[in-house]
Amino acid sequence: MCLLVYPKTQNQINVLTTLFKEMNIDFEYTPPQEESYIPNDLTLQAMKEAETMAKDKNKKSYATVEELMESLKN
Repeated sequence: MCLLVYPKTQNQINVLTTLFKEMNIDFEYTPPQEESYIPNDLTLQAMKEAETMAKDKNKKSYATVEELMESLKN
C-alpha cells in the first residue's frame, strides 16, 4: 500500500514522523524543493510594461481597491 502525505507545517511533519516511528511504519520524507520560476518573454514584457506604468506620473494610481472601484463607476 502506498500513502502520500503532504504536510503543510513543521508541526504536521513532526506529528506524522513521530506517529510513523511509533507504529513502526517505514517512511521516507523528502522536503519539497524550491521551484525556480523563469518567466517567459511575454511575462517579462508585461513586467516591464507594469514597471513603466508605475513610474509614469501621468498615470492614475490607486491606494486601495475601493478607490479603483469608485473610479470605475464614474
